[in-house]
Amino acid sequence: MKNRAWDDINAELNSIETLSRLFDLWSDAHVTQSVYNCTQETIPKRTVKGVEEHISIESFTKDGPLDKDAERISILFILKESNTGKNNDGLYCANGNFWFSDYLHDELFNGSMRFKDKKDYRDFINYRDKIGACVNVINPAFSWKKDYSKVAYMNINKRGGFGSTDQKTLNNYVQMYAPFIKKQIEILRPEIIVIMGIDTFISLTRTTKNHICVLLPDSGVKIDNVEHPENKAAIRRHFRYIETSIPETIKDNEYLAKVISTYHPAATYGINSIFGDAEEYEKFFRKVWKKATGKT
Repeated sequence: MKNRAWDDINAELNSIETLSRLFDLWSDAHVTQSVYNCTQETIPKRTVKGVEEHISIESFTKDGPLDKDAERISILFILKESNTGKNNDGLYCANGNFWFSDYLHDELFNGSMRFKDKKDYRDFINYRDKIGACVNVINPAFSWKKDYSKVAYMNINKRGGFGSTDQKTLNNYVQMYAPFIKKQIEILRPEIIVIMGIDTFISLTRTTKNHICVLLPDSGVKIDNVEHPENKAAIRRHFRYIETSIPETIKDNEYLAKVISTYHPAATYGINSIFGDAEEYEKFFRKVWKKATGKT
């Protein structure tokens, strides 16, 4: 990791055209911002039995096209952050791997997967099935083995977290790294963006005096008047289905995309999953898709 001037990093960002270069610069920015320019708290932390724990400043999780060799993708799923475990040094520090892509590739082409534990396995199956359910609605002819190269997956917080997100910390991270998040979306240039989870939605679309919306017209990415189904009305109704997701067109010269918001794959109400299985999740997303596009 290099300790570089923050202004130099931001200046270099404009010339980047590939994800590999973007991730190298982004990981450098983690260290530089954390050590020399930390005006806002962007590092997830928690207290366990009176002891404060935090994610390492050097932690970085890669993501992007599920087929790492893919040059163009059709659908981008945006989530908040991955869960970061301890490394061999006892630090909460991601190893830089793209866990979902690695597991999916092993399943599709190697016929076997190596998981750390049963929870790791359950998480993968849940994400695979529910993301797949969304893609099946958008493209009924979709199959993982044939079409996985058309799908991408990105977390907005590349450091990762502990599984329970502090909204203020996530908002601060998005505010600090908005140019990097925009750049990744611009490099991927998806036709359809699916924002998954209320934390992700709030961080990407809120605009206040101290927080500039990431999805702005001048970035080539725009959302106007998009409601997330997991809003206060939904909470009062115990997460009954409400059809409020509306896509907007992203205009950037020749670049047009649709933006839709939906529940996080692991969304819960209390201690129970909102959607028991992928079939139920697909039924809900089909309602969202029909409301957003008029298509069934």
